[in-house]
Amino acid sequence: MTDHDTPGDLDHVVAETPDEGVPEADPTTPERIIAAAARCFYRDGIYSTGVDALAAEAGISKRTLYNHFPSKDAVVAAYLRQREQQWQEKLHGIWEEVGDDPALQIVAYVRGYAHPVEDEVFRGSAFINAAAELSDAWGEALGVIQESMKHMEDGMARILATAGVRDAASVATRILYLVEGAVAVGGVRRDESCLRDAEYFIELLLEECGLSVEAVRAAS
Repeated sequence: MTDHDTPGDLDHVVAETPDEGVPEADPTTPERIIAAAARCFYRDGIYSTGVDALAAEAGISKRTLYNHFPSKDAVVAAYLRQREQQWQEKLHGIWEEVGDDPALQIVAYVRGYAHPVEDEVFRGSAFINAAAELSDAWGEALGVIQESMKHMEDGMARILATAGVRDAASVATRILYLVEGAVAVGGVRRDESCLRDAEYFIELLLEECGLSVEAVRAAS
């Protein structure tokens, strides 16, 4: 086992690891592993985080980790699913604050990115960062990323369509490009202010579509 594991490497190690029998009874162990993965993967990267480091961060043995997750791909996928759930919970919380104004709801997507779920230095989108590291061999994890991005795009399209915006799906795609592009640049620079620029251009786009952005500017 090296520090830079691939899905195949981990599957091979799992096959060679003696079976300890019943996994640990502690029901919090999977959550601890995912929480450790969230810290390590977002801070250090997926490729740079080996199973040794991941197990140490979670305070467990590698064998215990394998009892709960059969491969690194499974750990990465579980981490990304949790991240998506946290993001959706955060977004719905923001929506409750902004109400039914469609422009505010769209901009909430941008503002929701302003601080990562973890209380850490802004490093961009966990999903974009992961996608940049993963090859097609990481099918499960890549699928989670693709589903998350589609969920975001479809959600914005529904808001725009409900507000009467023509060609709502196309507008949602353009907004997605603005948001994800700004997040990617901000992640490289470690500077979330790029999202402010994206928000400005999204406001212009929403105005062009006939939506009022007065509430957005008042809330800025």
